[in-house]
Amino acid sequence: MKRPVLAVLALLLLAATPGMAREHRYTYEFEPITTPLSFTIGKRVIISSKGVTVSLEQVHKPDFANKFEIFQAEPDIYFFYFKITIRNRSGQPLEVNPIFFSALDDRREFRKPLNYDQLYRMLGKIYQESEFKDILEKGLLDFHSPLRNGDKINAILIFRNFKEKGKECIIKLDAMSIGGKPLAFRFPYKLKRTEIR
Repeated sequence: MKRPVLAVLALLLLAATPGMAREHRYTYEFEPITTPLSFTIGKRVIISSKGVTVSLEQVHKPDFANKFEIFQAEPDIYFFYFKITIRNRSGQPLEVNPIFFSALDDRREFRKPLNYDQLYRMLGKIYQESEFKDILEKGLLDFHSPLRNGDKINAILIFRNFKEKGKECIIKLDAMSIGGKPLAFRFPYKLKRTEIR
């Protein structure tokens, strides 16, 4: 009875020993699911409602990610990225607050996009503020109040990877508003998960 227990303990100890266990990471391909409300060009999905047009397109990683080790610093933390474009032609001011955006897979795993403060704290541990502040301010989607009629923003949404093996995902852009009236967008995807050893 003791030998099987000892064998299991030995295997666990070997797995926990540095250099013995191999970390795994995953990449995700987000394949758009066409809906009656969306228009798709390759991986770019465009939805318009009430004079507001939003497009989402998965990107391998934002241009500024190469400059900062934080995106590769932890062997078990990885991200997926979307380029987002929002154009306001509603005739009214548009409020955009990505704190209410989310990604939810079919196994109910929930992710919020990283916000400016989170990335600022992460990068601030390694870099001087002058090295990344302007890049984040220009590249990351943050609170916009308001986006005037005729204006457009291009930015990046950064999500931490899902852990579970979901097969579908919906990206929800909630709590936008035009003249105080709520506006929301839904982008459904099929997930293709690839393990990289």
